[in-house]
Amino acid sequence: MNPRALLMLIGVTALLVASGCKTARRRAGPTATPPVRVTPLPPAAAAAKPRVVPAKPPPSPAVRTDAWQQESAKWIGTPYRWGGSDRRGIDCSGFTLQMYQAVAKLPLPRTAEHQFLTGKPVAREELRTGDLVFFNTTRPGASHVGLWLGDGHFVHASTSRGVTISSLTERYWSARFLGGKRLLSFGAGR
Repeated sequence: MNPRALLMLIGVTALLVASGCKTARRRAGPTATPPVRVTPLPPAAAAAKPRVVPAKPPPSPAVRTDAWQQESAKWIGTPYRWGGSDRRGIDCSGFTLQMYQAVAKLPLPRTAEHQFLTGKPVAREELRTGDLVFFNTTRPGASHVGLWLGDGHFVHASTSRGVTISSLTERYWSARFLGGKRLLSFGAGR
């Protein structure tokens, strides 16, 4: 393995561990207790202690950020295969299709071009984990798709490296970035 690939593998592993590992979260300190709501009792029970009921947490997205990262980690290293859709070999749109089915239970069209026609456009600065990112790599229009992980990184099925994590700041990807799309109406997490 060449040194650059080894450094990238170490960096990807560190990114996945830091962002999705339960151990890393455990070391961050105690979690905050949920707020409580005091519900007054009827007058007949006024002499008794008030009943303390945990307040309902605010609504949150159905898909957590770490779910995208955990699922994508299972695919890292899967070889690229045009038209492929499983761990024996997969292409870029097959990978995003599999990710959305596994994490969000949402079907996607099969090709990058058709996936680009779905969802709401998102500016580069507004991308959230789970958003799709599109590139024009072989022809005008969307010819490549990946899944945004956050912190400038996306996971995708590369023709040369299989499923891997890349940075949008890399010259190759930055120059070919076409746009992002949000498919989940509540956003894809933070």
